[in-house]
Amino acid sequence: LEESLMEETARRLLNEAPTHRDMKVMHGVMENLPLVQHICKLATEDEGTVCLLASPAKKGAILTFGSSKGSGVDVSKILRETLDKLGGKGGGGQNYASGSCSDTADLSAVLEEAANGIKGN
Repeated sequence: LEESLMEETARRLLNEAPTHRDMKVMHGVMENLPLVQHICKLATEDEGTVCLLASPAKKGAILTFGSSKGSGVDVSKILRETLDKLGGKGGGGQNYASGSCSDTADLSAVLEEAANGIKGN
């Protein structure tokens, strides 16, 4: 039951993500790391979807980014740029990447800046 609820919640949140130039871009900080990871995995399967999410950890935060295949958005590159600003490390592929950081003071603002870069703002 828990898995189906997580799936339903993840799909609902992705569907509610704002659309910019035919691309859904979701970003923010969420408490539930398994949900964050599931949302970003679903984003790799959806057409025209990008998610840049973080979840608080004991010492800092865990960042998980995902983009749909064929979107042209390299979340591995975006993750590296984001973690450079937050003093973290991580890695992954073009469509799914994750990492961690200890500096969370500007986390929401840095995620918003990354999302705006994708939106072309």
